[in-house]
Amino acid sequence: MCCYLICLILLAKTLATGKRLYFYSAVVAAALNCCVLEVGFVTVATVIGCGYLERERLGADWSFAGRALLAFVATVLVVWPGALLKLSFVKGYAFMAYISLFRKSPWGQEGLLQTWEKRVLSSPMEWLIIAAALLAWIFLRERFPGDRRIMYPFLIFGALMLAMTLRVTTGAPRYALVFEPSLDVLAGCFVRLLV
Repeated sequence: MCCYLICLILLAKTLATGKRLYFYSAVVAAALNCCVLEVGFVTVATVIGCGYLERERLGADWSFAGRALLAFVATVLVVWPGALLKLSFVKGYAFMAYISLFRKSPWGQEGLLQTWEKRVLSSPMEWLIIAAALLAWIFLRERFPGDRRIMYPFLIFGALMLAMTLRVTTGAPRYALVFEPSLDVLAGCFVRLLV
């Protein structure tokens, strides 16, 4: 979990400063996240999305993309060589795709509403703060101009991760841990820009 938060923070620094060093560091953190989290590809998609949004400021070209890819592959080879050499990445992701697509209820018998009820009731203040910050941002954002780019990584990651785990219908906290911290930081960014 810490790897993707570090990646998102480094992406926010990239968007705030436009420095390539932060972007390459975010790529390394995304590679580490792919080695430890079965839905780590969402972090990679977030890095690619943020890199695309800021391509002009970063001076993105084929050399830039090649260095980012090299940083990713080198990190994975150092941390988990079997991921690339034995195609463990492919095996793991193929298994997760199989479970989510072809099994009726692989994570439990709970429905979507019961899952979200458990998630909200397990940490009601956290969800209240996230909802309040989001509502404040929706209704008050025009009165408080600021650099909104720093929120893109958290927003993109949170939305993608919510979409990816929507089919996971279980109240177990481990499946909420992949998106709740990014929403917490996003709520903090909302509040920071409004204050």
